[in-house]
Amino acid sequence: DTVTHGPESPWGEHEIDYVLFFTVESKDQLTVEPHPDEVDDVCWVTKQKLLAMFDDKSLLFSPWFRIIAHRWMLSKDGWWDDLAATMTT
Repeated sequence: DTVTHGPESPWGEHEIDYVLFFTVESKDQLTVEPHPDEVDDVCWVTKQKLLAMFDDKSLLFSPWFRIIAHRWMLSKDGWWDDLAATMTT
């Protein structure tokens, strides 16, 4: 993939993106079919697994996803810590 941010990048990204949350009893209840030009991979992770993935330099994440995740999903009292409130407010 091409890194599209930072001082060495050949391009820049300026877009609106969405983070979608679903609650399901089983992973089998949800089928995800992302557009292959937009999404490289989809996986189910725990909060701890996502934090470990962010530390893995071999994985690429868009800057906006890192910002959203750290600011609102993973922070103290963030969305992940109270999914019931996240899904109903």
